[in-house]
Amino acid sequence: MMIISLISILLSIIMAYFYVKKDKIFIFSPAIVFVAYNLFYIIALIIAYYGNVGITLSLLGDKGAINTAVLSSSLALPFFLIGYGYRNSVVIHGPQRTLRLAHLNGFFLCYLFLWLGLMAFGKDLGWHAISHDNAHGWKTVVFAYAKYCFVAMALLFIYLRKSKPREIFFIFVTQVALMMVDGGRTTFFGFLVAAAWIWHQNGGVVKKKHYIFCALALFAILSARAIVLNQNFADAIVGSVGIEAYFASYTLLQSVSIVDNTRHILYGLTYLLDPFIYLLPSGIRDDHLILLKFVGAGNTDELYAPMGGFYYAAEAYANFGVFGPSLVAFFYALLFRYFERQVKYYRFVGIIFIASFSSIASKVNFANGIKVFLVYLLFTLVFRLFFARLVRPIVNERSMAAPTTPALLQ
Repeated sequence: MMIISLISILLSIIMAYFYVKKDKIFIFSPAIVFVAYNLFYIIALIIAYYGNVGITLSLLGDKGAINTAVLSSSLALPFFLIGYGYRNSVVIHGPQRTLRLAHLNGFFLCYLFLWLGLMAFGKDLGWHAISHDNAHGWKTVVFAYAKYCFVAMALLFIYLRKSKPREIFFIFVTQVALMMVDGGRTTFFGFLVAAAWIWHQNGGVVKKKHYIFCALALFAILSARAIVLNQNFADAIVGSVGIEAYFASYTLLQSVSIVDNTRHILYGLTYLLDPFIYLLPSGIRDDHLILLKFVGAGNTDELYAPMGGFYYAAEAYANFGVFGPSLVAFFYALLFRYFERQVKYYRFVGIIFIASFSSIASKVNFANGIKVFLVYLLFTLVFRLFFARLVRPIVNERSMAAPTTPALLQ
């Protein structure tokens, strides 16, 4: 089975390269992020299959479970790329309404006030405090929602303002600074992918300096752990990569083990019901989430999603078995395309979906991703109501003149 997995991985890499070269996929798009994360997790499992990775988790020594997990997740990659890239073309629009940012001073005051407040309380109430210091309570919940609001404001500013490099740099610095204090790297990563998508849709052309910028941004994400935990720099970066790789991919091994031992799958229930259950307060929802109840019924002796990591294929396998990741990945590809192509009537809904769901779809369960998307969307609609104004229709000349390039996002 490992040979089949390796062939599938090679095929996926060739397909992704072809799509990027043919301008069917933007190099910094959520689709590439999804493929990259999956390859990252699969490679980690392959390394565990052929050697000892030095992590004391029992299933990392189960070659049968690893073989099945690698096969299941690697087969999903071609299905995702077929769903996303096949006949993916640019939609050409005629005259359309557009929005611009109004009340710039008021917007900046709100943004700065929120940033200063988050910086002041980030160390005690942020992600690091929750995951390492066991902080909890209503204050941490308020802080989390305020951080979502902060990211939504930043994306709204970049989107409506069509910001100049100085303005984008200022927004970037404030987001990085909060990540360094709060430790919430996933939220910043979603902002980064969505900002890159906005820039691309506004006509940006990828140059060497943009690769350097992305490399610096990724370095900042890896550095955040060292700064927040006050650790040795090199050890913290290696630890971040190792924890992300093995503690996330391990959830798939747990799902494989549970399904093989119980011969029971969920037939899509977590995708249908858990998004609604996830809207309940955390103290209530945890006892009713179908995915967690399934894991509990599997009598696993180890913590599910250890260290907070997660892999989408774990939920897919629990619902549909070995071909579950392929089915869900294909569905995700269609979902990505649908929201990314919302450049006529629901432009910013697509941007928010990218920031909250598409950019991290490979590493969150479906219900959590949908909840974050709805929270982002709510904050965005509120801020658009106060800070956006309608201007006269314009004609998208660029997309009509050059149909081979992405349509201009107004």
